[in-house]
Amino acid sequence: MRNIVLVAGHSRKKYGCKAKDGTREFDFASSIISIVEGLVNNSKAVNVNLQTFEMSKLADKIEMTNKLNPYLAIELHFNSFKDRNVKGSEAFYWEEKDLSALLAHRYCDIFQKVSGVKTRRAKKDNEGQYKRLAWCRDIRNHSILVENEFLSYKHFNKELYFYYSISAMLRFLKSISW
Repeated sequence: MRNIVLVAGHSRKKYGCKAKDGTREFDFASSIISIVEGLVNNSKAVNVNLQTFEMSKLADKIEMTNKLNPYLAIELHFNSFKDRNVKGSEAFYWEEKDLSALLAHRYCDIFQKVSGVKTRRAKKDNEGQYKRLAWCRDIRNHSILVENEFLSYKHFNKELYFYYSISAMLRFLKSISW
């Protein structure tokens, strides 16, 4: 059985981006994680020990995750970007040669199959785009940072992406539960 940590990006105080209807990124990601955790813990099909927790500071999340020593750590976000022409989900990893790269690509493939929405693919997190992304770098074991679609866009269908995110995460976890 694999030990997996799944946490929402940001926190209640620093909640990330906001949807047009006022939904906060942290709350949206947390509700998805809560459902995934309940489904995984009550399933015999997904053979993982899923652990979730909430902390305000990224450094505290990283420290707690490293103490839990998971096979894989996933931080779930929803994108926000000024250019409204940019669309799609993406996943970040730290090292190209690391299994994290393969897992990030696998997640993107699964999300694209579930949603039918073309992803922006998996990318090496070299901190060039976002200096705040220390998650992939500082987790000792395999880690990915998932950005699912653009919560702040007008076209964002909250209910649909709620379903896509849950379904993709469950399929992804099942795919690595060997």
